[in-house]
Amino acid sequence: MDSPHVPQLASVAEKTLASKCKPGSMAYCPTMDLVALISVDERVDIFRLNGQRVFGGVYGEGGRGGGGEVRRIRWKGSGNLLAVVCSDNIIRILSAYSGKTVHQLPCGPSLASSIASAPTSSPSARVGPASCVSCLGWGINFTDGKSALKSLQDAEGRLTVDDLLSTEMQLSKIAQLKADLPRELAMLDMERSLPKLSTLPSTGNE
Repeated sequence: MDSPHVPQLASVAEKTLASKCKPGSMAYCPTMDLVALISVDERVDIFRLNGQRVFGGVYGEGGRGGGGEVRRIRWKGSGNLLAVVCSDNIIRILSAYSGKTVHQLPCGPSLASSIASAPTSSPSARVGPASCVSCLGWGINFTDGKSALKSLQDAEGRLTVDDLLSTEMQLSKIAQLKADLPRELAMLDMERSLPKLSTLPSTGNE
């Protein structure tokens, strides 16, 4: 009896990498047609389907000459961002357009700092297992619109736009923000927020 037919995927392109990839480390983004790979030398590289390299580099402790290990990578559903977490327990959010780190989210002490802070006075002192990120994913949070609107209206004008834009603003006070702010927005001085550009030098042709 003939074996059942197994569908085969068509080969799009072939690419020879400089170093071997970790097993199971590939992350594909269908919306952007990008492939992210982790190599054995702890590099993260992003390629197009035709094999062209978009960007990449060494992140975490490995970027400072250490032995940082890349543990997980995960694309956002829109394909605009790539999350990378290393052994230093810092989640780095990379932009798919520029390749730069746009956010850093510390999740706990790194393995190196845990070992360095361990007491070494006693030879029998042993370092316990350091916590590390074992799972990485993107999620969506939904807010109850009616309850959020009620909390904003209950502020009764106790906060202004200047309070909201202040760097010392506490997150617990944002719930007191008034939902309707036409007066505060009209009185806001936007000229102070605009960058000061130097005047262009005049030329002889003018």
